[in-house]
Amino acid sequence: GIRHPLWSRGLGDVYKRQDIDILSNLVDDNFFVSEPDLIKKSNNFIFLNIASMDNNKNQKLLIKAFAEKFKNTSSELRIGGSGGLKDKLHLLVKELNIESQVKFLGSLLPHDVKREMINANCFVLSSNYETFGVVLIEALACGTPVVATKCGGPQDIVNKQNGILVDVGNVDDMSQVMEYMYKKIDNFNSDFIKEDVKVRFGTEAFLKKVMKFYNET
Repeated sequence: GIRHPLWSRGLGDVYKRQDIDILSNLVDDNFFVSEPDLIKKSNNFIFLNIASMDNNKNQKLLIKAFAEKFKNTSSELRIGGSGGLKDKLHLLVKELNIESQVKFLGSLLPHDVKREMINANCFVLSSNYETFGVVLIEALACGTPVVATKCGGPQDIVNKQNGILVDVGNVDDMSQVMEYMYKKIDNFNSDFIKEDVKVRFGTEAFLKKVMKFYNET
């Protein structure tokens, strides 16, 4: 299997050994399947977040960062999911006067998640902590570059070719990186992003790692 420096190092510190490998989650193969009816239709630049609405996922930070750089522009922020902070997030959007630019999508079925990821220009994960971040590899499988906080799992997923990492809890950091993605989105190659995530987190890669671990055992 592939040695994951962040998690293997962290586990190594806990268990006082350095020979730890990680078997990562895998991305559903359906996210790699091309579907002509899901081709991006909007001319606006779309940032997307899909997560439960709670303190850990920190959509509050994302909304503030979006308002800081994109208020009164043609850009959109689309947020999928539900949770206990739904009403507070709606209120924040209203207070920041960006209601026309922020769309709350509610709970989404898998097909709807894929559609939103294909239609988005950039997927943004604003979490305080993630053990992995399956939603990131799903977005990447759709060819969509990502912005994610350095909250654990994303450090093993995001690289210079598929996205950018930012510090946890830093609104200014997030807003600046989102602005960079808006200006430099053409630097990210969708076909390369898809292939890279397939090689690292696709079904074939996952099974190879599983067999390696079984054989070694």
